[in-house]
Amino acid sequence: MLLFIVLAISLCLGLAEHGAPDETGLILAAVAGLVGGMFLCRSGWGDYCQAVFDGMSKPVGVIAIVCWIWAGMFAKVLAAGGLVKGLVWLGAATGFSGAAFVVVTFLLAAVFATAVGTGYGTTIAFCELMYPAGIVLGAHPVVLFGAILSGAAFGDNLAPVSDTTIVSAVTQETDVPGVVRSRFKYAVSAALPAVVLFALFGGGGAGRGDAGSIVA
Repeated sequence: MLLFIVLAISLCLGLAEHGAPDETGLILAAVAGLVGGMFLCRSGWGDYCQAVFDGMSKPVGVIAIVCWIWAGMFAKVLAAGGLVKGLVWLGAATGFSGAAFVVVTFLLAAVFATAVGTGYGTTIAFCELMYPAGIVLGAHPVVLFGAILSGAAFGDNLAPVSDTTIVSAVTQETDVPGVVRSRFKYAVSAALPAVVLFALFGGGGAGRGDAGSIVA
């Protein structure tokens, strides 16, 4: 219990220091948790370090790390390519803004998270890319952020390569496709009313500023 308390405090301090979305806060919290665990291990530091290495070498951990790296690279490439300014231009040219942008953001986040299998990586990518454009186009800031989190959670819950799905399959002694099939109806039944609510309450933002100033 003490280890989780240290992890939670370190996570809060790390995110407060480096801002969000930023994975640096998670790294600091993870290191603090690992170091703290060494002093609570009764079987010696050697056994503790070996257990850490064994855990990192398992497929679940490797898949999560690879998906996280891929999501980060994808977000940086899109940001360097001017996706945010392009979305702002497209919204201004077509009148596509406000609540409609929030709904599309939720759907894209859900698809992206399902493809890469990481909810936090999806949140970081979409907060860097879609959030600034949504603010400029008049989306409600809180509802837009909720749409990003909801889409990330949806995809992380269903992705076959998600650590959540894999761990569930292993602990329940079943196959990954079976877990995905069993979760699908519940995830969709939650996503449909969420889309309606995002469409109703996603607008109302000020829509001021420009993408460049917000990203900076």
